[in-house]
Amino acid sequence: MQLISFLIMSAHSHGFYLSERMRTLKIDDQINMDERCQIKTSAEDSLELMGLAAKLTLIRASYFSYYWKSESEAPERSMKSSL
Repeated sequence: MQLISFLIMSAHSHGFYLSERMRTLKIDDQINMDERCQIKTSAEDSLELMGLAAKLTLIRASYFSYYWKSESEAPERSMKSSL
């Protein structure tokens, strides 16, 4: 449940389009859990949540890739500047 809340808040902070249902979703009221504590959502909600998760994953991966690339090139730049 907290993961879904985090996902929706993160998507909103990145400016992604959220359906009216996602914008007004009350996690405790509108998402039911079954007896195995698995979250039950409609198929449309599930697809939208998976799409948001995929977009956020790509954004995080691009941040990591940029950071890793800039960190791995940093020693080379400092060595070239000292020569």
